[in-house]
Amino acid sequence: MSASIPVNPSILTWARAELNLSIDDVAHRMKKEPCIILSWEEGSSSPTYVQLEKLAYEVYKIPLAVFFFSEPPDPSRAKTSFRTAPNAVYNMIPSSVLKVFREAENMIDNLYELNEGSELTNQRNILRDLVKSDIIDTAKALRQYLGVPIDEQKSWRNSEKALKVWREKVTESGILPW
Repeated sequence: MSASIPVNPSILTWARAELNLSIDDVAHRMKKEPCIILSWEEGSSSPTYVQLEKLAYEVYKIPLAVFFFSEPPDPSRAKTSFRTAPNAVYNMIPSSVLKVFREAENMIDNLYELNEGSELTNQRNILRDLVKSDIIDTAKALRQYLGVPIDEQKSWRNSEKALKVWREKVTESGILPW
């Protein structure tokens, strides 16, 4: 039998809560009884290394090292990105969407770290300046920056056409997401 690994129980709780997962959800994915997951989160027992890897890479989609932090990381950007939505709405976002969002955040951070001081940094700052407190003002500013009049946007037949045109406009401008 493998030895358990002492991890910070508050990180286990944080990682689960960040994805809006219940103890039962995690137990099902880990093929364990809920009382085992609960005991890990309470600190009365700990997962083995193999279990911790599965939690990190398959269930929570976070680096393994996070489980050894002294305290949970800052709230995810997902919560701040959906800041106009009440917590009740945020809590309804499926964990699969939050995982994809977290993976995208990590990719974006890596991209900007690799390109620090380059044109990408300038593009990132331009985009941040376009974001307003009101979503309608932000949409207007982005449309203007990308050269997409509202009438043109309204003429698109469906969401597939809209996605195709927005991708083209973003690519043409050299923008990468921030």
